[in-house]
Amino acid sequence: MQGMPLPKHIPQVPRAGTQVHLQSPEFMKGLDVLARVDGVVTGTQVALSVPGKGQFIFSSQPEPGFRMEAIADGSRLLFVVGNDLNDVFCSAPIVDHDGSWYLWVRHENTAPAHSSIPSLELSLR
Repeated sequence: MQGMPLPKHIPQVPRAGTQVHLQSPEFMKGLDVLARVDGVVTGTQVALSVPGKGQFIFSSQPEPGFRMEAIADGSRLLFVVGNDLNDVFCSAPIVDHDGSWYLWVRHENTAPAHSSIPSLELSLR
């Protein structure tokens, strides 16, 4: 299993109801942008669908099926799914409050046909 890299600040657990914002996310592979989209989603749960990777759902509070394996650090989102360390850069802070924040993540191999979770579908670069 891949270990989490260290964020700039000691991560904290967000308060219940904290909003997660993903604005113009870029899904990285090393230093290269693998996929991106211009758009924004906001909610206590938000999702990103990445071609070839599946859908990643993020939550600011514990939910069944989610694991606390994501850190929002300013406009950077680091998370582990299985053995893969993933990195997403956004054009604005992911959580409104300064610092680093733990988030919960769930991975789906394919995006569900119908979902009430705000989501963005990224395109390959």
